[in-house]
Amino acid sequence: MEKVTFKLNGADTSCAAGESLISLTGDRGSDSPLPVVAALVNNAVKELSYIPTGGEEIQLLTSADKTGNDVYLRGLMHVLVQAVNNVLPERKLSIEHSMNEGIYCEIRGDEEFSPFDLERVEREMRKICERDEPFIRRLISREEAIAFYNAEGNTDKARLLSHREDAVFKVYSCGGVSEYFFGYMPPSTGYVRRFDLVMSHPGFVLLYPRQKDPEGKLVFTQSPKLAHVFRQSERWAEILNVGTVPDLNDLVESGNLPDFIRVNEALHERTIAEIATRVVREKRRIVLVAGPSSSGKTTFTQRLSVQLRAAERKTAIISLDNYYRDRSTLTPRPDGTIDLEDINAIDAPLFNKHLCEMLNGKEVQIPRFDFKSKKILNGKLIKLLPDQILLVEGIHGLNDAICESVDPEDKFKIYISALTQLNLDSHDRISTSSVRLIRRLVRDCLHRGMPAERTLSMWNSVREGEERWIFPYQEQCDIMFNSTLVYELLFLKKRAVPLLKEVPKDSPNFIEANYLAKLLKYFVDPNPEDETEIPRTSILREFIGGGSFEQ
Repeated sequence: MEKVTFKLNGADTSCAAGESLISLTGDRGSDSPLPVVAALVNNAVKELSYIPTGGEEIQLLTSADKTGNDVYLRGLMHVLVQAVNNVLPERKLSIEHSMNEGIYCEIRGDEEFSPFDLERVEREMRKICERDEPFIRRLISREEAIAFYNAEGNTDKARLLSHREDAVFKVYSCGGVSEYFFGYMPPSTGYVRRFDLVMSHPGFVLLYPRQKDPEGKLVFTQSPKLAHVFRQSERWAEILNVGTVPDLNDLVESGNLPDFIRVNEALHERTIAEIATRVVREKRRIVLVAGPSSSGKTTFTQRLSVQLRAAERKTAIISLDNYYRDRSTLTPRPDGTIDLEDINAIDAPLFNKHLCEMLNGKEVQIPRFDFKSKKILNGKLIKLLPDQILLVEGIHGLNDAICESVDPEDKFKIYISALTQLNLDSHDRISTSSVRLIRRLVRDCLHRGMPAERTLSMWNSVREGEERWIFPYQEQCDIMFNSTLVYELLFLKKRAVPLLKEVPKDSPNFIEANYLAKLLKYFVDPNPEDETEIPRTSILREFIGGGSFEQ
């Protein structure tokens, strides 16, 4: 029997000519706690139906790998779509956004979605997984796909595909349901048996194995403040009448984008003004603004300062970044890099000392951390007046260790993040992490001359730091602010795509770069003059440049 030889997970391996990768994963690969769901072949994602030809470098992927985790989730979402179609055919499923350890979804119809409905959906999903039904991939033309989804009544997906120039699309069929998902799928429904559904009014959360702990328990922690800001974003989407990428593309093509930008920015400004009013009413002396990377903390803090001054309050602003310890005093990680997300990288004792002195009316010289030389220099002198409000911006602002010496009644905590509500269509979401990464790619290139390859290589470390030092504290805030602008990816696209295309195909970051570039292709190009409608004070200006608050 003819054999083909290749490297599998770094070791020389062979199989019979014509055999697919699925033959190398055991019986089905799905009975393991971590089933193999896909593979990397010469650094390109392939499904397990791939047949080796010899000489390849192949790595099998599970839910412990980011790409494998994405494949697992897509398969699970297809099962969810099938289940809702089977037991609640008169209702419409909307897969919304990430919510802590899962994905928040809603099922809409004439009747309110109930726990009994959720039980029916979950039972049906488990039956579908037990039947181990295959996901059958078909390649169909763009015209066929659009006609098919229009006939199915899935007009948002048809509109989405109409804006793509691809000649063919991958459509997956299973159990009588055909879906187009943005990416690859596992072989069958039996590969995605680990999941849970939890009510979170008015919808529910789909829990699945997470990459950071794929064999851990599926646990959902309610986050009322996070849920509230998402509901606020949904109301904004209703006001703006844009919930999906096709809606946004239609605005561009109709020439109505300028007015949309003005309303979107006005909603931001109104919310910031309301926050300022609350700070003044509650007589807080220190405002702490925290959030993950590329959430727009710097611009938000400046705009909040403007609103506070409009309310006749003097302000001063300092950044926690200036309290980084000298690099030589920090313990490096095993790979030699410094974890700048670690709270111990900040000189919290010195910051606490300075806060107490400022609140007592003393003049304090704030340090200035020079990121080029990695040295601590002397910064500006600050002496707070009795009625002056101090704004502190930094990723650790919600951690009490930063200002434990200050009376809680004097502090007002704000959590800011880019919580996108814009979906590709009703079943295909855009992750918040992807939006923040695109923001950071563009900003790093513009302000730091950093290529996409370097930004992408740092992102996993940044995300790990956020999971440890930022997200666990988000519910301790007094208020949350969603910094996403519904229109922003239209203008980030032309800046990000060329950067992403510079990432070489043999790079470990190529898969992520290729994913983001393909995602941005769903957005049409706005008219060049539309960019002049973006205010100089917009949070988007922090990333694309031309802002009032640039230093």
